[in-house]
Amino acid sequence: MKKPANSPKVLVRAADLAAQGYTRFQIPALLRRGELTRMSRGLYYWTNAPLSAHSTIASVGKLVPNGIICLLTALRFHEIGTQNPGSVWVALPSNYKTPKLSNISISAVHFGTKFSKIGVAVVAIDGVSVKITNPARTVVDCFRFGTKSGLILPLRHLRKVLGKELSHPMNS
Repeated sequence: MKKPANSPKVLVRAADLAAQGYTRFQIPALLRRGELTRMSRGLYYWTNAPLSAHSTIASVGKLVPNGIICLLTALRFHEIGTQNPGSVWVALPSNYKTPKLSNISISAVHFGTKFSKIGVAVVAIDGVSVKITNPARTVVDCFRFGTKSGLILPLRHLRKVLGKELSHPMNS
């Protein structure tokens, strides 16, 4: 069985496969034949589909749908600074525990309800809708959580974002 050509989803869960007509008993066969690859427990990608450079972020977005990609991971996504985080930073509602994912390291902070909507955008990565903080919000959060995230020079990032914002054609 080959992945349907019209399917935009690169990353899929078992429920997505069921919606495409596969049974849970067919998943091991798809894995053995190399048509499907396990990204993390319960998350797969079609081997013949190209993954983006941000596939790990998409994976977390799929596995932690209430999370918001933030801090160092959002800095990297927005191409601010040069730090390459060792884990995916995700903001969770204050009553959520940090999930443990196989093959993906997660660092978490908790946002209250009023902070979970301000400065948050939804982007499509590998067919997954992912919530991520926008550049300005990301830098603000770096100041708020600077000691926790290990950021040493958030001012440099702020200057870079301000430079982008000030030179943006919409601000003319």
